[in-house]
Amino acid sequence: MKRPRSFRACPALQALEPRGLLNGSLDATFGGDGRVLIDLPPREDGSPQLPTAFAAAIQADGKILVAGEDLHGQSFVVARLNTNGTLDASFGVGGATTIPIPGGVRGGEEILVRDDGKILIVGSTGGSTESFAIARLERDGTPDVTFDSDGVVVVGETSSVGGAALTPDGGILIGGERTRSMGATILVRLCADGSLDPSFGDGGRLGSDALPPRMRGIDALAVQFDGAIVVAATGLGGGLLEYAEGYLVARLGPSGSLDTRFGVAGMATIDFGVSGEVLHDLAIQADGKIVVAGEAGEGFAVARLGPDGTADVAFDGDGRAVIAFADTSAARSVAIDADGRVILAGFVNAAGVTGAFGWDFAVARLTSAGALDLSFSSDGRATVDFGESNAPRSDEAVAVALQAEDGKIVVMGSSDDVPGFRTEAPYMFAVARLKVVADGVDEPPIERDPPEKPIPRPRPRPFPDPRIHFFYGLSKRRRPHPSRSPELRGFRGGYPGTSRPAGSRRFGRGSRPSRRLRTPRKGWTLRPAWPRVRRGSGRCDEVGRRPGPPRRGRLGVFEAGFSRPAGPSSRGRWRA
Repeated sequence: MKRPRSFRACPALQALEPRGLLNGSLDATFGGDGRVLIDLPPREDGSPQLPTAFAAAIQADGKILVAGEDLHGQSFVVARLNTNGTLDASFGVGGATTIPIPGGVRGGEEILVRDDGKILIVGSTGGSTESFAIARLERDGTPDVTFDSDGVVVVGETSSVGGAALTPDGGILIGGERTRSMGATILVRLCADGSLDPSFGDGGRLGSDALPPRMRGIDALAVQFDGAIVVAATGLGGGLLEYAEGYLVARLGPSGSLDTRFGVAGMATIDFGVSGEVLHDLAIQADGKIVVAGEAGEGFAVARLGPDGTADVAFDGDGRAVIAFADTSAARSVAIDADGRVILAGFVNAAGVTGAFGWDFAVARLTSAGALDLSFSSDGRATVDFGESNAPRSDEAVAVALQAEDGKIVVMGSSDDVPGFRTEAPYMFAVARLKVVADGVDEPPIERDPPEKPIPRPRPRPFPDPRIHFFYGLSKRRRPHPSRSPELRGFRGGYPGTSRPAGSRRFGRGSRPSRRLRTPRKGWTLRPAWPRVRRGSGRCDEVGRRPGPPRRGRLGVFEAGFSRPAGPSSRGRWRA
């Protein structure tokens, strides 16, 4: 049933028809079938926003952020999903927020999440003078007024952004290309408050003269653990008729100086030997190796360099690989999982996959050696289509990220309807989540240290032990029962822990004691003797004696008797 043409006041999720899932591909716990389409609310004037995604990220709590620009080019648009694929109502208005940018938005590039949870969106402004635009949001999606008073900073460099990253001290690095100087490179570093960092380059800026000559602009950048900056770009050659030729990677020190120890004179060149080589993203492994990804020919292109900038021959033999899909494809983003495997995400021409018009999400996973991981979707490659049989769509992935707790793959991008099947929501954010363990396969057990062998300890017996006998009284002939002694009221009414009443023949030495000895003699006091271990007595854990079999008779663990103050008449006759 067709939905009436109306606009809601808050974002809504588009329902998708159920479909059979391949082994471990789409995660059915996310959005019902592993796919989510986000329909944003209309603009203030009632017109639809129709966003196009350009970046995405996953927060430390697992929530998913997708950033883009509206179709009118006036604002940044950010939406946040919960881990199950539903919109997070605590973010912005109904799960999304809009940030107007002075002069409009010409394009976006990156979304970054700081350690304190604040969110940065980096893009370019429109108008006659294109500049860097940075917006910062609080955790709840409201503008951060401590960031240039309104949450938006515009750096007038007449440049288009190509990449951005956070530095260890909270600074912001932005790289791109000067629009008025053909092929001129620009790299800017901002402090945490949005001001230019004077300790970097020339007053916070670096130009083409600080980078290798063949590097025209910056297409991706990342910061190493030691603060060094790795920048990458598509190489240009051919003289006046410039064309894309290979990937270029350079490394700078934290202050912006070129690291000449990297590669050859500070730069490494990667050539796939085919036409159409365009770099899109890079990532740094935990061991310092650098992975770059993009397109070459008609497939995914990926290469890996060692920490010193030389080709890593352990990766597919020569340090580079091209992955072909059923039709033309391109990788837009790369991620590295905990096992060193490389995950690439982009799009593939749907004509070669489903025969439909447009594009589909495409994902490939490679082993740490650079070969396709055949345990992933049977051949190492997977595609996701957000369209239905009666409403095909064109889908392009722009980012891939991994969930920290389980390693599931989250692919994010945009979805658009195709000619002949126009809908009232042609442009929407699209998110898919893929499983990394197939159905019916147990997840690998978590390795844990073997438990320590417990120290054997003697098992305590309940008190009183039926095998323990008690001594009470003045002499061997007369032993007053505890229940008859007012000072030992704890024993009155029976033995603790048993159902035997006081005076039972099973405990003690016989019948009830004489009425004459119910109270001590004049001048004497009754006191319980301290627990004392006798040889051959019952088991006694308090002092660690070797347990032995109980003996019948007058030996026992507890003694009590009458005693009088020390004096000359006290000849040691009575038990103390």
